[in-house]
Amino acid sequence: MVLLVRYFQIGHLAFWLIFTCSARLYEYSFTPILPSLCALSMVLISRSALIGLTGGALAGAILLAPAVWLAPAHLISDLLLPALQSRWNLCVLFFTLIMGGFVGLLAGGGAISALVRKLTSGARQGSRRMEWITYGLGFGCFFDGLANSMLVGSTMRPIYDRACSSRTRLAYIVDSTSSPIACLALLSTWIAYQLSMIKEGLAASELEANPYSMFLAALPGNYYCWFTLMLVAIVIHRRWSPLAGSSIPEDAAPAIPEQSDGEMPGIRSILVPLLFLVIILPASLWWSGSRALRGQADAQWVDTFAAADTSLMLVLSGLAASLVAFTVYPRNAVLRPAHAFTAGVKRMLGPAMILIAAWALSCSLKELGAAGWIGNLLSGEIPLWLLPALVFLTGALISFLTGTSWGTMGIIIPLVIPLATSMATLPENIAVDASPYTFSVSVLAAAFSGAVFGDHCSPMSDTTIVSSMASGVEPMQHVVTQMPFAMIAAGLALFPGFIMAGLTGLLWPGLLTGSLALVALWVILGRTRQMIALHPQE
Repeated sequence: MVLLVRYFQIGHLAFWLIFTCSARLYEYSFTPILPSLCALSMVLISRSALIGLTGGALAGAILLAPAVWLAPAHLISDLLLPALQSRWNLCVLFFTLIMGGFVGLLAGGGAISALVRKLTSGARQGSRRMEWITYGLGFGCFFDGLANSMLVGSTMRPIYDRACSSRTRLAYIVDSTSSPIACLALLSTWIAYQLSMIKEGLAASELEANPYSMFLAALPGNYYCWFTLMLVAIVIHRRWSPLAGSSIPEDAAPAIPEQSDGEMPGIRSILVPLLFLVIILPASLWWSGSRALRGQADAQWVDTFAAADTSLMLVLSGLAASLVAFTVYPRNAVLRPAHAFTAGVKRMLGPAMILIAAWALSCSLKELGAAGWIGNLLSGEIPLWLLPALVFLTGALISFLTGTSWGTMGIIIPLVIPLATSMATLPENIAVDASPYTFSVSVLAAAFSGAVFGDHCSPMSDTTIVSSMASGVEPMQHVVTQMPFAMIAAGLALFPGFIMAGLTGLLWPGLLTGSLALVALWVILGRTRQMIALHPQE
């Protein structure tokens, strides 16, 4: 069976290579977006973002190279090497690897387990209390979505079993506080990739903007992530659950004896580096921006952050935080600090390769004029106010089918930012009270939300699988359990969220209205027990 799958994947790759070669001769009408179609199809078949994005980049090289047989050389010399020679891209790549090592230091020292034992020792182990602790730990592990799922899920599972709480609820809380928080975090292993894709989109649209400033501007419109986090708090408080009788599976883990404080690694080995990182990043950005705007007395704080050398400050902040983590690393830890850091860096080699492949694909799309092609195709066909909602739905569909939020962002963000810019400047849209930059921010937020929503629900997603397995739940049971809640958050993200964002050109009205809708849901359904299966109150 495995051999058949391999043959099918190889045949699928051969089909795209032959089809792309034919596009050089016949010049199909959709040739400018052919690399994206190839990447999407290959991600879906291979279930690998790296294979899909690399295949899409190779398809772009076939279309752009002077001859078909020169496509591999063109891919390296004209698509990959220019991307790797960019100072911004190199800084982003280094930061991605450094943050992997930083996360490895935090995990290798055992401080997260020590923190959980500290929080749960000496008190009644009520299931609701355990869920609130899990929710808080999800915010504490903001630095990486996958590490969040693995560390929090595996650490809390035996404690849930002792508290007679549901593992399916644990998996839902863990999964819902991993990718959503990492996508919103101002500093995480995601931020480098997100900033890089924003920069590619800005380059294609010729907009003059700082990628980090654009990321900050899009944060209020990342509706799915915000509404998911709010809904988790409501689910914990109201004890909602779509599955009755799923408290403890038959293979519940036995109680783990408590360790004494002397046996536990120092909790400061996680708190001190994280606190330092949270402080040093904005401080370094402010310092860099202030130096760049020296002498401009009328500069605002937004201008200061926008003028900062963001990529370099990310690298320096990551290095400084890693040095602090080295300094406070527990001496009695099983892994040595150098080994823990190296293991973390190795874990980020895969994402780093995905990042490089996404750069190559984006470069090929830019040279083929894909953004202009899509803009001409959609001009006059859809109203501008509907674009954020369509981007959200498209991103959700791609992410659900492929199981990768990173691959989805790499495919659509370089396309939708220039698309929004071109549509906002059309004569029929000039009267709309929103600038091209404003609508670009709206579609960027929609791309983030759609990518996370589809990834959150997909049974092929790595965070879905890791969250379920770390919590001791079958992956499909976990998918079925959290799907109703994910659909509620996605529905509110679509309307009023992105519909209002498209109509008003502002992100805050959708966030406020959706939050009020969640509050109303909390009040109306809070005591309607017959409509929703509940776990008994402890």
